[in-house]
Amino acid sequence: MKPGYRKRRFLLFFVSGLILTTAILFMVERFRTPLPPDSLLQRSDITLTRFRHTATEEGKVVWTLSAERADYDRKADAAALEVVKATYMTKDNIPILAYALSGFVNIHTKDMLLEGSVKIEHPEYTAKSEKMEYIAKENLILSPKPVTVESEGLLIISDTLSYSISDGLIHFIGNVKGKLHGSMPSP
Repeated sequence: MKPGYRKRRFLLFFVSGLILTTAILFMVERFRTPLPPDSLLQRSDITLTRFRHTATEEGKVVWTLSAERADYDRKADAAALEVVKATYMTKDNIPILAYALSGFVNIHTKDMLLEGSVKIEHPEYTAKSEKMEYIAKENLILSPKPVTVESEGLLIISDTLSYSISDGLIHFIGNVKGKLHGSMPSP
């Protein structure tokens, strides 16, 4: 054997092994991290993880929105959301929390749609439905699907619901059933 042949052969095997190991690690990581469906990649202009948006009016926070994932479509000026949390602020700065599996927000109008195990938490009660909408111009939460509202000593089931964040008034629409139980909170 010529001098240096063993070193070159060792170096060639070492570099080949390093490249092969890097390629294998890349492929393992690539297949472990799921990619969004092709239809979503073609439709959205930007995909963000751990998305957060704050809407303000005259320097005051009106609501904040966070999601595990947001797919923004520039043409629609809207974002599709996954695992959503929204916080609406009343005029008295009382936070109203909303949770949902998915949602949609129009960036221009600030209107929002929440779907899938929607839960609204107010300090005095909790509302649950499969779908709720937020109309920003009217500062209104609507539930076009059946809704359950629970509080200490109170259970109300209604076909639909309308909640004015500005006034703090809930309107139950359609068939409404209520149940009082236990001790009621004092006014």
